[in-house]
Amino acid sequence: MKSRLVFKWLALAIVMLLACAMNRGTLQDINEELRRVRPEVLAACGMFSALYFVEEGRIIHTLARKYNRDFTWRQGTFCALYCSFYRILTFGSGAGVAQVYYLNTKGIPAAKGTGMSLVQYSIQRMAISLYGVAGCILIYVRYPELLGGYRYYLLAGILAAAIYIAAILVICTWRRGSDRIFVLAGRVAGSRAKWIEKIGVWEMQTLALQEEAAALLKDRQRFLHVFVINIVKMTCWYIIPGIVLFSKEGLEISTSLMMTSIVFMLATVMLVPSGIGAMEFAFVIFYAGIADAETLVLALVVYRLMVTVIPFAVGGVCVGVNRKKDR
Repeated sequence: MKSRLVFKWLALAIVMLLACAMNRGTLQDINEELRRVRPEVLAACGMFSALYFVEEGRIIHTLARKYNRDFTWRQGTFCALYCSFYRILTFGSGAGVAQVYYLNTKGIPAAKGTGMSLVQYSIQRMAISLYGVAGCILIYVRYPELLGGYRYYLLAGILAAAIYIAAILVICTWRRGSDRIFVLAGRVAGSRAKWIEKIGVWEMQTLALQEEAAALLKDRQRFLHVFVINIVKMTCWYIIPGIVLFSKEGLEISTSLMMTSIVFMLATVMLVPSGIGAMEFAFVIFYAGIADAETLVLALVVYRLMVTVIPFAVGGVCVGVNRKKDR
């Protein structure tokens, strides 16, 4: 695990160094452009980044109160920032474990925390996919010219999103089917110890997910509440590049909101290791005919600053505070 994590960081560092060396002039231009971003634009982006974590905390609070009535919205927001530190530090793989650990310190059993985290992740993925499908339909109806030659790719993206949602629903609700899959996986694994161990972990996680999903689906009001909060939460992130594009290109924020929802939907179904670069790749392709390259890169720089760099720093403070409390 540690060697794999070190490899990821080294690979990222090499890619970043090569990118800096090959695009030194462009990076200087971006740096100059970033300095010319109006303070109120950065402040607005920062506000929506903060609102994202407030809403994420609200989701955690809504789900966690089932097991601990004293769990507060403030603790949920703290947990969201706490997890953001580990999400970035481990390229996404450690966020769930960090959340389970934090919830356990607040009196929520690890098994329940695992199921809760998996359901939370599943609902978020469903929200991203459905948001993207809605964005596709609205863009196609209102601004079909913006799609250019990507209409068929969008149809493929919608189909992939539909399959993705169906797969999540099947995994969350079809106990008999998942049992059969794990029996088959066990036969394929044979006597391979590592495979058997991984399958065992996946089976336990699936069971926890199904138990939590079954409980949440019985409480339809709470499920709908969490789903709607996810839409609000993702809007807070989607609007950040839109604010930059509006300030530089005059692009309507409502239009960029729909476009960015499509970008995230496609990034969700892209087969990219750790998800690195998927959003940026889709973003540049879809916005290529709307804004110049320098503005697009600037929008991405501001976006990453607000959703990655600053939350990582604030999350690091939260981790430090939590460790101090543990002592």
